[in-house]
Amino acid sequence: MFDVSVIVPVYNGEKTVREALNALLGQTLGDRLQIVVVDDGSTDSSLEIISSFAARYPTRIQALHIENSGAAHARNVGLEHAEGEYVGFLDCDDSVDTTMFQKLLELARSEESDIATCGYLRVEGDDVQRRDYARRPCFGYPLVQAPSLIRRNVPYIWNKLFRRDFLLENELRFDETLRIYEDLLFTYTAFACANKVVRVHETLYVYNFARENSLTVDFSEKRLDIVPAFTKLIETYQRRGLFLHVEEELLRCFLTHFYVVLENSSLSSLRSPEARLFTTECFDFLDEHFPWWRHFDVFFKQTKRPQTLYGSRLFIKALLNAPEGARFRILKQRKARRRWAGRSRAGRVFVETMQTQEIDQTKVVLDSQRGDNLNGNMFYLLRYFLEEERSLEWTICVTYRTAASRRAFVALINASGLDLSRIKLQKYNSVTYAQNLATARLVFTDTSLPVYYLKRAGQTYLNTWHGTPLKCLGRDMEEGFAGTANLTKNFMAADYLAFQSPYMSECMKSAYMYDGFTHATTLLEGYPRNEPFADPSRVSDEVREAFLSLEGEAGDGPSDLQRIAYLPTWRGSAATNVAEKTDVAELLREIDERLDDHQVMYVKLHPYDGSRVSFASYRHVRPFPKCGETYAVLSLCDVLVTDYSSVFFDFAVTGKPIALYTYDREEYLRERGLYLDIDDLGLPCANTAEELVELLSSCGERSEEAAALAGRFSPYESSSCSRRLVGACLGQERGLRAEVPAAPVENATVLFCGDLRSSLTARAVRSMLDEVPASETLCLTYDVNVSCNLSLLKDVDRSVRLFGRSYPLTATTQKERALLADLELSPSLSERHIDELCGIARREAQRSWPNVSFERAIVYGPDSLNNLILATCVADSCVLAFDTIHDPSLIEHIPRWLLNRFSTIVLPQNCGIPEGITAQVRHWRGAEKDGLSALLA
Repeated sequence: MFDVSVIVPVYNGEKTVREALNALLGQTLGDRLQIVVVDDGSTDSSLEIISSFAARYPTRIQALHIENSGAAHARNVGLEHAEGEYVGFLDCDDSVDTTMFQKLLELARSEESDIATCGYLRVEGDDVQRRDYARRPCFGYPLVQAPSLIRRNVPYIWNKLFRRDFLLENELRFDETLRIYEDLLFTYTAFACANKVVRVHETLYVYNFARENSLTVDFSEKRLDIVPAFTKLIETYQRRGLFLHVEEELLRCFLTHFYVVLENSSLSSLRSPEARLFTTECFDFLDEHFPWWRHFDVFFKQTKRPQTLYGSRLFIKALLNAPEGARFRILKQRKARRRWAGRSRAGRVFVETMQTQEIDQTKVVLDSQRGDNLNGNMFYLLRYFLEEERSLEWTICVTYRTAASRRAFVALINASGLDLSRIKLQKYNSVTYAQNLATARLVFTDTSLPVYYLKRAGQTYLNTWHGTPLKCLGRDMEEGFAGTANLTKNFMAADYLAFQSPYMSECMKSAYMYDGFTHATTLLEGYPRNEPFADPSRVSDEVREAFLSLEGEAGDGPSDLQRIAYLPTWRGSAATNVAEKTDVAELLREIDERLDDHQVMYVKLHPYDGSRVSFASYRHVRPFPKCGETYAVLSLCDVLVTDYSSVFFDFAVTGKPIALYTYDREEYLRERGLYLDIDDLGLPCANTAEELVELLSSCGERSEEAAALAGRFSPYESSSCSRRLVGACLGQERGLRAEVPAAPVENATVLFCGDLRSSLTARAVRSMLDEVPASETLCLTYDVNVSCNLSLLKDVDRSVRLFGRSYPLTATTQKERALLADLELSPSLSERHIDELCGIARREAQRSWPNVSFERAIVYGPDSLNNLILATCVADSCVLAFDTIHDPSLIEHIPRWLLNRFSTIVLPQNCGIPEGITAQVRHWRGAEKDGLSALLA
């Protein structure tokens, strides 16, 4: 019995079917995945290739051959032979991430869902876009409750997993009378029947949009199937009583498909009688089933299509009669410019401000948790500037993210007795924020700054981070380890890194791989947020009195009331909400029932959990007070209860008791690794509510275990941390505890490997990384946001640095973005703009890898024009290598001036040398045979 069966219909796919099958054979499900390949009467060598794979993997691949009958029939034949609990699909000219089917399976099972889906990459030449990966409230519900499932899911079947018994029970098959749109009819019919649809919020499928003879390029009479497909879909929804629930979503879907065909098909093909019949039938269909469609204002506004024009048959006719070249150019250029203009507006403003304005010597930016939360280090640095640092009239800019966080910040500042009039609140990623970030003399954060940030000469950047590591971070994590590019970049860009202890510094260097690549000074000066722990007098009288009055007590007199703070870790993760598996309300109820009238527990939950809990029903459990900053209030509590949160490292400074409530230890540790063994911390642990309350009732006022923990992990805390850190940034503080920096890395090589969307390329890169010479420092770079198969990098030797790039080219001006958009249409124009393009590339290198110098750059395989230029700008010695798995004809599309910027071009042995290349050319047998050493030579 297989867990998953993947059906692969193939028709004349000799160029791509090998990679598709290799991608499935490399899935992390291993032999629990069945591959059903259906050759649909191919006339090329597809059948021979499929048969050879089936002979090598007889227990995993079932090869079938049928007369040519179309994709619908081929998929139905595949369904008849599928044996897995769930069924998926793969088009033979696409590819998948190695973890795709395992992640879909695990989510579908855990949620007991009939259908699971994931995001995908839409690849059109050099343009790679992430699609359908965002979190949406419609997932986890049936269609009748969440009609937007139609809009939030592409109708394609290839990024989905269907429970096989569900398909059988509902007699779901592909309509063989349809030549195309059969997947749309199948998918949206399945949605109507499913108990719910769930999504893995990652881009795991690679959809190759631009294909030879693709229907997405030329109009075909097969497009006429859109009307019967939607007619049948409407009949199904009417029969199931769903049509009125989804009417608007179906109309939106039909209009999208209709206009996309007209806008993207070549004009010559649209002048055929079939194309004119297509437009006539679509208008007739709309008038019959959605007579109000021309007044669907929301759709036309959101898609920026003029309502009066796109609702007119005369306009559509005029569009089809426009000159071929002009129409193509206008549509494509508009599309490219809109895409580039849609990149971070703040990034554009930031760069333009850098280029036109000087640094303001009296401006400081405090960016706390990217504007989500003002509690912690940034609050105490803010307080220091307001109360102590008066040598300059500082402009203090504090970042907030939402209107709710702004209100919370104002309330906190007022409750703490600080002067709000001296603070400028700025919305994260707004124009004002970008301008202040570009011109501030001092920049402070406890997480990371936006991806477009470049530290200017004359700026001083301090990063305090936000907690001593207990949970694994960055590269040490099981999941998400390859997506740490922006964090690594921040540690490289900083002037000062403030950490609590040598232990923390070692963890951060391990997690983010910046050791030897940063100019930052690591300060071991403790954290500003721990000042109230180290010196209780740092808590204002207003906060103290407000806190004590919560339980009807005033003043500082003795009390027999035990005030307990409970700060649990959120059980959320990148792909799933583990928090949903825990009934937080019931958990708190069990504790509340066991506490007595001399105990009160203040609980600080993640907003996701907090929104699901009503504290009114509890006697002894309360929400965490908002009468002051979190750490100030926490210092007034008698006991801390937590689990895997690093807050206990801080609270230990008080010497007060700490209890760990680890009711889900086994499950949590299975999903998230820790740097330390919980049992080695020396803190008492409870696994049940009964054990926890017993611990709380027996603990005293002081704890030797907590004091010992503080000595190990928080030895430098004091009431003067803020002063010493600000003094360091202003060059006014002497005698600071600083770590001896590592020697700068020399002779480093950066390896560009594209986006790894090709499973063959990903495996070849993985093979090369297994044989990195000990004398080499190799840095692997990739686009974090669109890369696939990053799981293959998990076990790469630790000597290889993973230096990905987040949102490339966000730090560009409006003029530069227009240029880059134009070059997408006409790469040959690049020779006129060499200086501008190299200037953009050098800035991109400084944005991605601040202060880093590479001796050598290697580009493995075809890559975008922008990445090729970047590679030639980051190192003096540059190598471009094409392997046997790559299409050598792609080298002809690279401008000659750019090819000649490479020191060496490495080609397969049987590949000819293109004309006009002056760079050194040599041949190799490829990565698998000659390895990385052939490119390093």
